[in-house]
Amino acid sequence: MMKVEKASEAGFCATTQTLGEGSLRPTQVQYINLQKIHNEHKETLRKQCEKLIVEPGDNEGIVSLDRYTDLKIISSPRQRSLLEHELLSRGAEHEKWQKLNVQQLLEKIRIDQLFRSSFGRTSLCGTSVVTGVAGIGKTTMVQKIVHDWAAGKIYQQFNFVFLFKFRELNVKGKRTSLNRMVLDSYPYFQKHLQNVWEEPNNILIIFDGLDEFEETIDFTDQHRNAATEYKCFDPECRCEVSDIVRCLVQGKVLKGCSVLITSRPIGLELLDQAKVDLWVEILGFFEEERGEYFRRFFGNQELADEVFAYVKQNDILYTLCFNPCYCRIICSTLEPLFKRGKGFEAPLPKTVSDLFSNYIASLLNRWGCSVENRGVLLQKIGAMAYEGVCKKKLVFYADDFRRHHLEPSQFTSGFMMEILDEDPSSKAAVHTFPHLTIQEFLAALSFLLKSPPEGIKTILNKAYGNSGGRFEIFLRFLIGLSSSSSAQQLQEKLGLFLESSTLQVKDWLKAQLEEDFKNVHSEWRKRKLLNTFYLLYESQDRKLMREIIGSKNTTDFSGVPLNLMDCRVLATVLEPCEMIEELNLVYCGIEDDQIQRILPVLHKCKTLSYFKTANPDSELKHHHQQSAGKQSSRGFTPYLTVLHLIQGKPSSGRFTPYRTVLHLILIKQSSRRFTPYLTASSLIQLSTSTATFRDLLTDNNLKDSGVIRLWEALEKPDCKIETLELNNNRLTDVCIEGLCSALEGNQSLSALDLNSDVNIRERANCFTFSSFSQLENLVAQRKNLKLIR
Repeated sequence: MMKVEKASEAGFCATTQTLGEGSLRPTQVQYINLQKIHNEHKETLRKQCEKLIVEPGDNEGIVSLDRYTDLKIISSPRQRSLLEHELLSRGAEHEKWQKLNVQQLLEKIRIDQLFRSSFGRTSLCGTSVVTGVAGIGKTTMVQKIVHDWAAGKIYQQFNFVFLFKFRELNVKGKRTSLNRMVLDSYPYFQKHLQNVWEEPNNILIIFDGLDEFEETIDFTDQHRNAATEYKCFDPECRCEVSDIVRCLVQGKVLKGCSVLITSRPIGLELLDQAKVDLWVEILGFFEEERGEYFRRFFGNQELADEVFAYVKQNDILYTLCFNPCYCRIICSTLEPLFKRGKGFEAPLPKTVSDLFSNYIASLLNRWGCSVENRGVLLQKIGAMAYEGVCKKKLVFYADDFRRHHLEPSQFTSGFMMEILDEDPSSKAAVHTFPHLTIQEFLAALSFLLKSPPEGIKTILNKAYGNSGGRFEIFLRFLIGLSSSSSAQQLQEKLGLFLESSTLQVKDWLKAQLEEDFKNVHSEWRKRKLLNTFYLLYESQDRKLMREIIGSKNTTDFSGVPLNLMDCRVLATVLEPCEMIEELNLVYCGIEDDQIQRILPVLHKCKTLSYFKTANPDSELKHHHQQSAGKQSSRGFTPYLTVLHLIQGKPSSGRFTPYRTVLHLILIKQSSRRFTPYLTASSLIQLSTSTATFRDLLTDNNLKDSGVIRLWEALEKPDCKIETLELNNNRLTDVCIEGLCSALEGNQSLSALDLNSDVNIRERANCFTFSSFSQLENLVAQRKNLKLIR
């Protein structure tokens, strides 16, 4: 007996075997054949994966994999409920959450680390699961992994990688085998599979899109594990696809091979009881990756920066940019609008409905059929899409097309992607929309193209009453499309929508707002009202905003956590109102970033209540509200009269009944510290409102760096600040020169307080003689500055 070591060539992993003399030549021939197949397989996969199909239709939807932008991937996915609603509640808040957790709590990983021991594992084999919301980049990541393996860049411990997509496995027969699955996709393995399977440790099998699989894979089903007909003993066993996947993960077939499964969160429950070695979640793009994506898409730094700056100003669009699919839709939609130059006045999208209307309109430009035929065909496609939304269906078969009187055509291929069975003898084909949100948009559009418009209010009530959130995006689209501004681009391509349809939608929204305002005594009811505000935002109906919200005594979201998007929507729907009686934001978790969004409407509120944590003193709140009523009775303009800024459970407090319009009440916590509420940037915007400021920043922790932007506010000619208290802010000589310079031309400030409490040494202001000298000169120049302490 002798040892023969197979040399490693072109990335083919070497193995050591004990062979007899007579078997030397056949083994060498077998190895050479495997090496040829290995090389052919790599070249095939490299060519298959070097292009990304980003949208259906012609070659415009195919781009180079060089555009791939790294995603943020973390181990230990978050709660499934967070994942499921991520599309609705992210943006800058999502980015802040990502950075905090990736940097401090969760481990960030790269795509070449999904099968490594650095995550508490001692071997390179096992099952890894990658999850993420629709469009986050799971399939693209898989394509990148396969391409880079084929190019010899990563995972060279695997001799062979096999990729299967669950949406394609749906068209397989009821019973098949692992061998048949491989040969259908890679027929050149016909004579070599048995040799390939001999070393399962060198094999990686990837299953993409578990959530799209129509069968159920129950890894805990003891009956299927025990019954012979459900067992997959070896790759030649004929059984159901679900059993093949189950047995691969359980190690009952090809024990030692590695398996990678991707899924939306909705499919994770199938894997809860499976033996999974590594769970990871794709979070998507941080700000730097978003900017990089825009640069790669446009290939022009100046244009990319201009478009990205516009998107970043819009919380709604920026929210979508954590998702690569939405990044592409936003970029492809905005590109022609920005390239037309300043002389071409075209409205830029503001809402999600605006964005997708422009996007679908651009797809319609590629097809030459008549306006009438476009509308008829798109209505049928949308009706099929709506059926899919109702049934949680993503894949559509020939029977679905026939039921909706559709035939696959060049036009339908512009909105749906065709999936062909790899088996040449099969004529089966299925279709899917490139993204769930596109399916939801076309579903909503179908109801405005339908003639006569039957049952729209019934559909709206059904969608609004669904508690699972499945119809939430669909509902926003249906409301948004009733707006002439959102629908303009589509109506130019499809003809005018039926006025009776849009009127029914608007009437329903008005009635729903009235109903939601009647009962806001529970957090659940307030959330429903907030959701209706989102619908109102999508409608961009300023008249309805003013008519409904302006007539209400109280807009109450107390106890409902509000993120950046919520505050942007809130500001937009309140802005048309001339006066807001009361806005209650008690316990909404609002920080400075959120306040920035609602600043433009604060001066319209007669009473604004804000408490951050713990329970406020109800008597104090009542006292302030009574004071607000007295101020109003004296004939003041209907701007902000009381602003409650209470953070922490008050143990002591103060209330100074100033004669000015605005009261800023700062209640100390038990630690005698203030939690900062207004930053300098907030003050810059507030200082130019019609309100007059007093007693602003005492007992915060601004420091020198935090008050620099305050000087900008003081220098503004329309500054209204009368009294500025900056005691206990850790100020030093560094800030005094800027302060004196800013106050030289200021005409409003009459009192300045730079004092400190000796009992709070860690936050006391600390000035030397040079500062006092500069302040004395300032007093000499500014006759109206009456008091400095």
